[in-house]
Amino acid sequence: MLSAYKYRIYPNNEQKIAFSKHFGCARHVYNWGLTLKQEHYEATGKNLSKRALQDLMVLSKKEEFPWLKEVNSQSLLASLEHLDKAYQNFFKGRARPPQKKKKYQGLQSFQCPQHVEIDKAAGLIHLPKIKAIKIRLHRDFSGGIKTVTIKKTPTENYYVCVLVETDETMPLATSINPEETLGIDFGITHVLIDSSGHKVANPRHLKKGLQRLTSVQKKLSRQKKGSSNRSKQKCLYARAHEKLKNQRHDFIHQETAKLAVKNHATSFVLEDLNIMGMIKNGKLSRAIQDVAWGSFVSALEYKCERQ
Repeated sequence: MLSAYKYRIYPNNEQKIAFSKHFGCARHVYNWGLTLKQEHYEATGKNLSKRALQDLMVLSKKEEFPWLKEVNSQSLLASLEHLDKAYQNFFKGRARPPQKKKKYQGLQSFQCPQHVEIDKAAGLIHLPKIKAIKIRLHRDFSGGIKTVTIKKTPTENYYVCVLVETDETMPLATSINPEETLGIDFGITHVLIDSSGHKVANPRHLKKGLQRLTSVQKKLSRQKKGSSNRSKQKCLYARAHEKLKNQRHDFIHQETAKLAVKNHATSFVLEDLNIMGMIKNGKLSRAIQDVAWGSFVSALEYKCERQ
Protein backbone atom coordinates (compact mmCIF):
# COMPACT_ATOMS: atom_id res chain seq x y z
CA MET A 1 0.00 0.00 0.00
CA LEU A 2 1.23 3.50 -0.84
CA SER A 3 0.71 6.33 1.65
CA ALA A 4 1.67 10.00 1.36
CA TYR A 5 2.77 12.22 4.25
CA LYS A 6 3.19 15.98 4.11
CA TYR A 7 5.59 17.82 6.43
CA ARG A 8 6.70 21.42 6.88
CA ILE A 9 10.43 22.03 6.36
CA TYR A 10 12.55 25.03 7.35
CA PRO A 11 15.52 25.50 5.00
CA ASN A 12 18.22 28.08 5.71
CA ASN A 13 19.24 30.74 3.18
CA GLU A 14 21.84 28.53 1.49
CA GLN A 15 19.35 25.69 1.15
CA LYS A 16 16.69 28.07 -0.22
CA ILE A 17 19.11 29.07 -2.99
CA ALA A 18 19.69 25.39 -3.81
CA PHE A 19 15.93 24.83 -3.88
CA SER A 20 15.49 27.78 -6.25
CA LYS A 21 18.02 26.23 -8.63
CA HIS A 22 16.17 22.93 -8.55
CA PHE A 23 12.79 24.61 -9.09
CA GLY A 24 14.15 26.57 -12.06
CA CYS A 25 15.97 23.67 -13.69
CA ALA A 26 13.02 21.29 -13.27
CA ARG A 27 10.72 23.91 -14.83
CA HIS A 28 13.20 24.54 -17.67
CA VAL A 29 13.49 20.83 -18.51
CA TYR A 30 9.69 20.44 -18.51
CA ASN A 31 9.19 23.42 -20.86
CA TRP A 32 12.14 22.36 -23.04
CA GLY A 33 10.72 18.84 -23.40
CA LEU A 34 7.24 20.18 -24.16
CA THR A 35 8.61 22.39 -26.95
CA LEU A 36 10.56 19.51 -28.49
CA LYS A 37 7.54 17.20 -28.42
CA GLN A 38 5.34 19.84 -30.07
CA GLU A 39 7.92 20.60 -32.78
CA HIS A 40 8.53 16.89 -33.45
CA TYR A 41 4.81 16.20 -33.79
CA GLU A 42 4.30 19.13 -36.19
CA ALA A 43 7.21 17.93 -38.34
CA THR A 44 6.58 14.16 -38.37
CA GLY A 45 3.08 13.61 -36.99
CA LYS A 46 4.55 11.23 -34.39
CA ASN A 47 5.14 11.48 -30.67
CA LEU A 48 8.66 11.94 -29.30
CA SER A 49 9.22 9.18 -26.73
CA LYS A 50 10.29 9.75 -23.15
CA ARG A 51 13.49 7.76 -23.74
CA ALA A 52 14.46 9.95 -26.69
CA LEU A 53 13.89 13.08 -24.60
CA GLN A 54 16.08 11.72 -21.82
CA ASP A 55 18.93 11.02 -24.26
CA LEU A 56 18.62 14.54 -25.71
CA MET A 57 18.66 16.04 -22.22
CA VAL A 58 21.92 14.25 -21.38
CA LEU A 59 23.51 15.75 -24.51
CA SER A 60 22.15 19.22 -23.74
CA LYS A 61 23.71 19.12 -20.25
CA LYS A 62 27.12 18.61 -21.84
CA GLU A 63 26.81 21.13 -24.66
CA GLU A 64 23.92 23.62 -24.48
CA PHE A 65 22.92 23.83 -20.79
CA PRO A 66 25.95 22.98 -18.60
CA TRP A 67 24.35 24.72 -15.60
CA LEU A 68 21.90 21.81 -15.33
CA LYS A 69 24.76 19.84 -13.74
CA GLU A 70 24.38 21.95 -10.57
CA VAL A 71 21.19 20.13 -9.58
CA ASN A 72 20.19 16.52 -8.99
CA SER A 73 19.96 14.68 -12.32
CA GLN A 74 17.16 12.43 -11.03
CA SER A 75 14.99 15.51 -10.45
CA LEU A 76 15.42 16.50 -14.10
CA LEU A 77 14.45 13.01 -15.26
CA ALA A 78 11.40 13.20 -12.98
CA SER A 79 10.29 16.39 -14.81
CA LEU A 80 10.32 14.50 -18.11
CA GLU A 81 8.37 11.69 -16.42
CA HIS A 82 5.72 14.20 -15.34
CA LEU A 83 5.55 15.58 -18.88
CA ASP A 84 5.00 12.08 -20.27
CA LYS A 85 2.21 11.43 -17.72
CA ALA A 86 0.60 14.78 -18.59
CA TYR A 87 0.40 13.73 -22.24
CA GLN A 88 -0.98 10.31 -21.29
CA ASN A 89 -3.74 11.95 -19.24
CA PHE A 90 -4.51 14.27 -22.17
CA PHE A 91 -4.72 11.43 -24.71
CA LYS A 92 -7.02 9.48 -22.37
CA GLY A 93 -9.33 12.49 -21.99
CA ARG A 94 -8.60 13.04 -18.30
CA ALA A 95 -6.90 16.43 -18.63
CA ARG A 96 -6.22 19.38 -20.90
CA PRO A 97 -3.12 19.58 -23.14
CA PRO A 98 0.09 20.23 -21.16
CA GLN A 99 1.03 23.90 -20.83
CA LYS A 100 4.38 25.55 -20.17
CA LYS A 101 5.15 26.26 -16.54
CA LYS A 102 5.80 29.83 -15.43
CA LYS A 103 8.22 31.07 -12.81
CA TYR A 104 5.61 33.14 -10.97
CA GLN A 105 2.53 30.96 -11.46
CA GLY A 106 2.33 30.05 -7.77
CA LEU A 107 3.30 26.64 -6.45
CA GLN A 108 6.81 25.47 -7.39
CA SER A 109 8.07 21.92 -6.97
CA PHE A 110 10.65 19.32 -7.88
CA GLN A 111 10.93 15.62 -7.12
CA CYS A 112 13.68 13.38 -5.74
CA PRO A 113 12.99 9.75 -6.71
CA GLN A 114 16.07 8.28 -4.98
CA HIS A 115 18.72 8.71 -2.26
CA VAL A 116 16.60 10.50 0.34
CA GLU A 117 17.17 9.95 4.04
CA ILE A 118 15.13 11.18 7.02
CA ASP A 119 16.76 11.33 10.43
CA LYS A 120 13.74 11.14 12.74
CA ALA A 121 15.77 11.53 15.94
CA ALA A 122 17.51 14.72 14.78
CA GLY A 123 14.51 16.06 12.82
CA LEU A 124 16.48 16.38 9.58
CA ILE A 125 15.93 15.33 5.97
CA HIS A 126 18.84 14.75 3.56
CA LEU A 127 18.28 15.21 -0.18
CA PRO A 128 20.77 14.70 -3.01
CA LYS A 129 23.05 17.80 -3.04
CA ILE A 130 21.03 19.41 -0.19
CA LYS A 131 21.74 18.01 3.27
CA ALA A 132 20.49 18.53 6.84
CA ILE A 133 17.19 20.35 6.21
CA LYS A 134 15.08 20.91 9.32
CA ILE A 135 11.77 19.06 9.15
CA ARG A 136 8.78 19.06 11.51
CA LEU A 137 7.72 15.42 11.82
CA HIS A 138 4.34 15.98 13.44
CA ARG A 139 3.42 12.33 12.84
CA ASP A 140 5.46 9.19 12.34
CA PHE A 141 5.46 6.91 9.31
CA SER A 142 6.75 3.44 8.59
CA GLY A 143 7.85 1.81 5.35
CA GLY A 144 10.27 2.46 2.53
CA ILE A 145 10.45 5.89 0.91
CA LYS A 146 9.49 5.77 -2.77
CA THR A 147 9.68 9.42 -3.82
CA VAL A 148 9.97 12.82 -2.14
CA THR A 149 8.52 16.03 -3.58
CA ILE A 150 9.65 19.46 -2.39
CA LYS A 151 7.08 22.26 -2.73
CA LYS A 152 7.19 26.01 -2.23
CA THR A 153 3.90 27.86 -1.82
CA PRO A 154 3.21 31.46 -2.89
CA THR A 155 3.35 32.34 0.83
CA GLU A 156 7.08 31.41 0.89
CA ASN A 157 6.48 28.24 2.93
CA TYR A 158 8.29 25.00 2.13
CA TYR A 159 6.82 21.49 2.39
CA VAL A 160 7.97 17.98 1.64
CA CYS A 161 5.60 15.23 0.48
CA VAL A 162 6.93 11.75 1.28
CA LEU A 163 5.45 8.79 -0.61
CA VAL A 164 5.91 5.62 1.46
CA GLU A 165 5.38 1.98 0.48
CA THR A 166 4.30 -0.32 3.32
CA ASP A 167 3.78 -4.09 3.63
CA GLU A 168 0.05 -3.56 4.19
CA THR A 169 -2.34 -4.56 1.43
CA MET A 170 -5.48 -2.73 0.38
CA PRO A 171 -8.51 -4.48 1.99
CA LEU A 172 -10.98 -6.20 -0.29
CA ALA A 173 -14.21 -4.31 -0.90
CA THR A 174 -17.24 -5.68 0.96
CA SER A 175 -20.38 -6.67 -0.88
CA ILE A 176 -23.08 -4.00 -1.08
CA ASN A 177 -25.79 -4.49 1.52
CA PRO A 178 -28.84 -2.24 1.00
CA GLU A 179 -29.46 -2.12 4.74
CA GLU A 180 -25.94 -0.77 5.36
CA THR A 181 -25.92 1.63 2.40
CA LEU A 182 -26.25 5.38 2.88
CA GLY A 183 -27.52 7.67 0.14
CA ILE A 184 -26.00 11.15 -0.11
CA ASP A 185 -27.45 14.18 -1.87
CA PHE A 186 -25.31 17.28 -2.43
CA GLY A 187 -26.45 20.88 -2.13
CA ILE A 188 -25.33 24.46 -1.54
CA THR A 189 -27.32 25.42 1.57
CA HIS A 190 -26.30 22.06 3.03
CA VAL A 191 -23.16 20.37 1.75
CA LEU A 192 -24.85 16.99 2.04
CA ILE A 193 -28.13 15.44 3.12
CA ASP A 194 -28.05 11.68 3.69
CA SER A 195 -30.91 9.19 3.42
CA SER A 196 -31.30 9.06 7.22
CA GLY A 197 -32.17 12.78 7.25
CA HIS A 198 -28.86 14.04 8.65
CA LYS A 199 -27.78 17.39 7.22
CA VAL A 200 -24.36 19.06 7.16
CA ALA A 201 -24.51 22.84 6.84
CA ASN A 202 -22.32 24.62 4.33
CA PRO A 203 -19.64 26.59 6.26
CA ARG A 204 -19.34 29.06 3.33
CA HIS A 205 -15.65 29.76 3.86
CA LEU A 206 -15.35 31.95 0.77
CA LYS A 207 -18.37 34.11 1.64
CA LYS A 208 -17.04 34.71 5.16
CA GLY A 209 -13.54 35.56 3.95
CA LEU A 210 -14.52 37.49 0.82
CA GLN A 211 -14.39 40.91 2.48
CA ARG A 212 -10.84 40.33 3.71
CA LEU A 213 -9.82 38.92 0.32
CA THR A 214 -11.30 41.89 -1.56
CA SER A 215 -9.58 44.39 0.72
CA VAL A 216 -6.16 42.76 0.25
CA GLN A 217 -6.67 42.51 -3.51
CA LYS A 218 -7.57 46.21 -3.82
CA LYS A 219 -4.39 47.22 -1.98
CA LEU A 220 -2.38 44.93 -4.26
CA SER A 221 -3.81 46.57 -7.40
CA ARG A 222 -2.68 50.01 -6.16
CA GLN A 223 0.94 48.98 -5.54
CA LYS A 224 3.57 49.84 -8.13
CA LYS A 225 4.76 46.86 -10.13
CA GLY A 226 8.25 45.74 -9.17
CA SER A 227 8.21 47.51 -5.78
CA SER A 228 8.97 45.85 -2.45
CA ASN A 229 5.56 46.90 -1.11
CA ARG A 230 3.86 45.05 -3.96
CA SER A 231 5.85 41.91 -3.14
CA LYS A 232 4.76 42.12 0.51
CA GLN A 233 1.14 42.72 -0.43
CA LYS A 234 1.24 39.87 -2.93
CA CYS A 235 2.33 37.56 -0.12
CA LEU A 236 -0.57 38.77 2.06
CA TYR A 237 -2.96 38.11 -0.83
CA ALA A 238 -1.57 34.58 -1.19
CA ARG A 239 -1.96 34.00 2.56
CA ALA A 240 -5.63 35.01 2.40
CA HIS A 241 -6.21 32.47 -0.37
CA GLU A 242 -4.20 29.82 1.45
CA LYS A 243 -6.29 30.26 4.60
CA LEU A 244 -9.50 29.65 2.63
CA LYS A 245 -7.94 26.61 0.99
CA ASN A 246 -6.86 25.15 4.34
CA GLN A 247 -10.29 25.76 5.89
CA ARG A 248 -12.01 24.00 2.99
CA HIS A 249 -9.46 21.16 3.06
CA ASP A 250 -9.93 20.62 6.82
CA PHE A 251 -13.73 20.62 6.58
CA ILE A 252 -13.77 18.05 3.77
CA HIS A 253 -11.47 15.64 5.59
CA GLN A 254 -13.34 15.99 8.87
CA GLU A 255 -16.71 15.20 7.28
CA THR A 256 -15.49 12.37 5.02
CA ALA A 257 -13.75 10.76 8.00
CA LYS A 258 -17.05 10.80 9.91
CA LEU A 259 -18.72 8.98 7.02
CA ALA A 260 -16.02 6.45 6.13
CA VAL A 261 -14.60 5.69 9.59
CA LYS A 262 -17.21 6.53 12.23
CA ASN A 263 -20.41 5.70 10.34
CA HIS A 264 -22.29 2.39 10.47
CA ALA A 265 -22.69 2.35 6.68
CA THR A 266 -20.41 0.09 4.62
CA SER A 267 -21.23 1.64 1.23
CA PHE A 268 -22.43 4.98 -0.09
CA VAL A 269 -24.54 6.02 -3.06
CA LEU A 270 -23.70 9.54 -4.22
CA GLU A 271 -25.60 11.94 -6.43
CA ASP A 272 -23.98 12.06 -9.88
CA LEU A 273 -23.55 15.73 -10.80
CA ASN A 274 -22.18 17.41 -13.92
CA ILE A 275 -20.09 19.82 -11.88
CA MET A 276 -18.25 21.35 -14.86
CA GLY A 277 -21.57 22.09 -16.53
CA MET A 278 -23.11 23.57 -13.37
CA ILE A 279 -20.14 25.90 -12.89
CA LYS A 280 -21.12 27.65 -16.15
CA ASN A 281 -24.12 29.10 -14.30
CA GLY A 282 -22.88 32.60 -13.49
CA LYS A 283 -25.16 33.01 -10.46
CA LEU A 284 -24.06 29.80 -8.75
CA SER A 285 -20.51 29.18 -10.00
CA ARG A 286 -18.80 30.84 -7.00
CA ALA A 287 -20.90 28.93 -4.46
CA ILE A 288 -20.45 25.62 -6.29
CA GLN A 289 -16.67 25.95 -6.45
CA ASP A 290 -16.51 26.98 -2.79
CA VAL A 291 -18.43 23.91 -1.61
CA ALA A 292 -15.97 21.65 -3.55
CA TRP A 293 -18.17 18.62 -4.27
CA GLY A 294 -15.50 17.02 -6.46
CA SER A 295 -12.87 17.13 -3.72
CA PHE A 296 -15.42 15.77 -1.24
CA VAL A 297 -16.13 12.75 -3.46
CA SER A 298 -12.42 12.07 -4.07
CA ALA A 299 -11.62 12.19 -0.34
CA LEU A 300 -14.57 9.95 0.57
CA GLU A 301 -13.65 7.46 -2.14
CA TYR A 302 -10.06 6.87 -1.04
CA LYS A 303 -11.05 6.73 2.66
CA CYS A 304 -13.65 4.07 1.88
CA GLU A 305 -11.10 2.04 -0.08
CA ARG A 306 -8.71 2.05 2.91
CA GLN A 307 -11.50 1.02 5.30
